[in-house]
Amino acid sequence: ICRIPADTAKRVVDAFLKNNRPPIVYSFRNNSIEAEFTVLKNDYEREFVASRKLKYSRFEKVSNYGINGNTVYINAIDDKATMDTVAAELKNIGGIKFSYYFDTYSRDKYLVEVYSESAGKWNSIKKLKEMYGFDRIVAFGDNENDIEMMQNAPLASVISIAHPIAIEIADVVIDTNDNDGVAKFLLELYKRGEL
Repeated sequence: ICRIPADTAKRVVDAFLKNNRPPIVYSFRNNSIEAEFTVLKNDYEREFVASRKLKYSRFEKVSNYGINGNTVYINAIDDKATMDTVAAELKNIGGIKFSYYFDTYSRDKYLVEVYSESAGKWNSIKKLKEMYGFDRIVAFGDNENDIEMMQNAPLASVISIAHPIAIEIADVVIDTNDNDGVAKFLLELYKRGEL
């Protein structure tokens, strides 16, 4: 687990708060993911939280963030102007990586995702490959936060409604998640003897 050091996580949260954009903060404690927020600022966030409440051991509203060295991920979604200012602040904080992009699913919002500089999808894939000896990697993506992974994977696929940049670098464009695009593509690879 790649944690964001407590002092760095506090600086990240402060960058959001300075721009009147309270984030959702995710921590890894007791072998589970916990999430907390102080306020949900738009319908998209409210729907997101409602759909995820059962997924995490704790996803709740708090009066103050409990940042104590277990933070693994921080995010928020809002209009472009707000997120531009947050992203500008984050550029000055060391020890983190962040993704800032138009959210494919909300259609009018921008998302900022912050994580440890040693985390990320591609680093996770490399670690899993090392741990389990996988001999084949197929990456599936849909947005700008998948670019590093897709650029490094031997086979990169994106769903048909993906961000244009993701589509541009993908090897294959597949059907949407709603139409079981990933499952269909994996089945196709299996039938061709490529898995």
